[in-house]
Amino acid sequence: MATHLIRKQIVEVELPFLEPAPDLQQRVSRLVQEQLNPALNEQFDLLSGPNQILRLDQVSVTVQISNTSALEDQLVEQVLQSLEKVLSDSELKEGKGLTLTLGERNFSTSGKPQIDEEPTPLTKISEEESLWEAFVFFLRKGYLPWWAFPGRFEEFTAKTHDLLQTEPGPLLRRSLTQLLQTKEVVERLAFQFPKDFLRAVLQFCEEKSGFSHQLQQVVSSLPPQVQETWKKAGLVLLPEPKAAKPKLPTPQEDSSTGPSETEEKEGLYLQNAGLVLLAPFLETYLHTGGLVEDHLVIKPLEAVHWLQFLVTGQTRTPEPELLLNKLLCGIPLDTPVPAEVDLPPICEKEAQNVLEAVIRYWVVLKNTSPAGLREGFLQRSGRLSRKPDGDWLLQVEQKSYDMLLGSLPWSYSLIKLPWMPQALWVDWA
Repeated sequence: MATHLIRKQIVEVELPFLEPAPDLQQRVSRLVQEQLNPALNEQFDLLSGPNQILRLDQVSVTVQISNTSALEDQLVEQVLQSLEKVLSDSELKEGKGLTLTLGERNFSTSGKPQIDEEPTPLTKISEEESLWEAFVFFLRKGYLPWWAFPGRFEEFTAKTHDLLQTEPGPLLRRSLTQLLQTKEVVERLAFQFPKDFLRAVLQFCEEKSGFSHQLQQVVSSLPPQVQETWKKAGLVLLPEPKAAKPKLPTPQEDSSTGPSETEEKEGLYLQNAGLVLLAPFLETYLHTGGLVEDHLVIKPLEAVHWLQFLVTGQTRTPEPELLLNKLLCGIPLDTPVPAEVDLPPICEKEAQNVLEAVIRYWVVLKNTSPAGLREGFLQRSGRLSRKPDGDWLLQVEQKSYDMLLGSLPWSYSLIKLPWMPQALWVDWA
């Protein structure tokens, strides 16, 4: 059975008369989870073949139920009939390289596309193309798209490495060589991937005329740490000129770098959302490590990992898992950061002090260990999105024991550290 992903599922109910809303909401929610979604899975199974991914940007169907007592009998059947009509009328298009983005379309009650829009195509691509698209997306933005590889980042790296060693085609080679003219992409590759992966990148692109020289120019303009990584991977660096280095051509601006407006609106997903509970301690914690001076973060690449150490106690964390850390350190979300930094002994000591202080002040946790605090509250899923006024909103997944948050002796609903350009609002209710 295939794995099907739905980013957002909205069910709106209109009634011509008064009905107890909470009861109806529970009925609809249970019906969607227990009957509609499994039925949708079965219908989607019939559409896709092996090594094939079908994408549909948006479908909106409207059904009419005779009365609320018939909800369970009619809802699933009518939705499936309408969806089947929409899918049969949609044009199936082959994906071509990286041109895979679909525009948003709506469908009317009848399942027919609106007449002022072309039908939303069902785009068919291979699993390899989908993996490549996720890889390119990550190089540009620093995190994976919501539909991307669901496993660990190490597994994603291994599968992408295998793909680089095959022959995906000239279009993919051209897309990568173009990206490697961008400093942030070259830096991110050095920060996030092992040397054998970088060697595969060099071999993958070496047939492109002039590629090595272009990459040498970009690498020579980056910090010594990045230069050394590429050198170990086999890139021959340009000799240091005696005179001042000539100014490199400015790479073409990539308008898709950083979260797009749609991504910010739809949300970016996190696994360390509970870090916000430690906000009152963060400035002192980072200042003690020499990462903050005069209320400014002076070493952001280290600071993001200091914050993550509070959550996991680990020194290595792939960049896609550091979005909230970047936000709390006041740096753009597409800023390349290393996957690992050398944390001094004082980091472990001060992190332990912070966690013990939280437990001490939060008296209901008096018998909880720092590991328990991390697992119970800090390592929590969440959704980060941009508000209309430019501030950020973090919605945190709730757990049954979150009633203990009522006794937390400080507020976490609004966070604005001195160096943060926008405030972060937290919804944990």
